[in-house]
Amino acid sequence: MIACVNRTSWVAQFAPASGVFAVNVLAADQEAIARTFAGQTGLVGEDRFQVGAWREGMTGAPLVGNCLAAFDCRLGQAVEHASHLILIGHVAETILGAADGASLVYVNGAFTTVMASAAG
Repeated sequence: MIACVNRTSWVAQFAPASGVFAVNVLAADQEAIARTFAGQTGLVGEDRFQVGAWREGMTGAPLVGNCLAAFDCRLGQAVEHASHLILIGHVAETILGAADGASLVYVNGAFTTVMASAAG
């Protein structure tokens, strides 16, 4: 699993220090969580976990409850590149959430959704 995070973000500090990280695939109705962790709400540090339901994964990484999917990872390597830190991890646990529907994405400065289509 690869995740790219801004070097000034909390995740960029947390992942190398703890050796774990998670990638949470949010549902369309979880935009408040995305905005909070993008620094758009004024909440910082652990206060951000007040938004949404959270649980601890098997590695200890924070997982969003009721998301579409979550990947709980052990950090294999962290690579600095320009303004970002590239986290390369080994997936310890894959959680397919109870939620179903479109996934939340950030494109061209706005949140939108992407719905998977079945191959015919």
